[in-house]
Parts: sequence; structure tokens; C-alpha cells
Amino acid sequence: MRGITHALMGAAAWTWATHNDVNHPLIHVTGAVVAAGAALLPDLDHERSTASQSLGPITYLVHKVVHAITGGHRRFTHSLAGCLALGTLAQWAVDHRTTSTAAMITLVVMMVILLAAVTRLARIPGWIDEMLAAAAGAVLVIWPGMDLHRIPVAILIGMIAHALGDALTKQGVPFFWPLSKAKLVLAQVRTGGRLERWLITPAAAVAIVAPWVA
Repeated sequence: MRGITHALMGAAAWTWATHNDVNHPLIHVTGAVVAAGAALLPDLDHERSTASQSLGPITYLVHKVVHAITGGHRRFTHSLAGCLALGTLAQWAVDHRTTSTAAMITLVVMMVILLAAVTRLARIPGWIDEMLAAAAGAVLVIWPGMDLHRIPVAILIGMIAHALGDALTKQGVPFFWPLSKAKLVLAQVRTGGRLERWLITPAAAVAIVAPWVA
């Protein structure tokens, strides 16, 4: 799936999973943006992905590390285990951000990367998108009284949405790794093809607002 499709599916998944529990508009929008960005994170294992290119050499270096650890594209980061691992890391960072410098740095870096991936999709010129992402990520984490307890949930939802989105393609994903190396293939959609562009992407966009207008 393309980056824009993944981002919209992440935001839509967040909306449908939480719209009965989240009543504050700011919390809902924040969660949707985080889920959209998190839905781009699994592709840090691919050098030409939106996430890998979002902060230039910084995220390219992150890509190199992720690629080396996971062994290639559509492996660990596209499995349920990988989604749970990053969600758990985010939960630890949120829980300990006020008492641990490492947790605070981890959370800020995570937020900046996923927000940078979202702003890159908006095609903002130059370094403006990177600066916006860095500022937004830092403010979101450091702002006094900011409720961040839903952030790990949004990250987990976004990443799972990405994995299941890629499971709709012919290549599939090892969703149940390490229990099984078999690829989960739910459909035969071609990435960037007409079915994705004219049906799946618009449907994901509509799904973001559908629960609120129904």
C-alpha cells in the first residue's frame, strides 16, 4: 500500500476503535494523527518509504538500523509481535517520561519521526515539515498536563492497520511471526493500482469521519 493509504487506514482504525470512548475533539484528533503517523512506521525497513525519508539522513540512519535488525522489508515490523513491541516501548516511555531521561528522549524521538512522516505526506516544501514535526512532537510530549496515556494505543492501532493493509496485497505479511513464517494474504491488491487508488484510499478517508456523522 502507498503511504497515504496507510496513513488514512491508521486514522480510520483509531476512529472506529475509540469513537465511543473519546469525546474530547483535541484528544480524538491527536490520536488520529498519531495513528496515521504510526501507520507509516513499519516501513522504516524500506529505504524509499515515507518514514525512512521523513527526516533526511536521520531517519535514513534509523532505516539502516531497523533493516539490519529485522533482516529486510515486510518482516518483523509487519508482524503482530513487532507492533506489540513498539506499542510496549511507547507505553514504557509514556509511563516513565517524568522520571527517566531515556524514556523522555525515546518518546520525543518516536513522536517526531511519526509526525514528520505525516507532514511529509502533506508535501510541505523544504525543511518546514521537519521543523513542524520536531516542534509538534516536543510540545506534545513536554507540555504540562498533556494527557498522553492514549498515545501507545494510537501507535499500536496504526501499526496493526499498516500490517493488515499490506496483507491485502499480493506479497502479504508474516503477521503471526514468530509463531509462523507463513505470509498472511487477505487479497490480491496491487500497490498503487486502480483498486487501491480509487476504492481503498477513498474508503479509508470516508471511514475517518463516518462514525461522527452517522
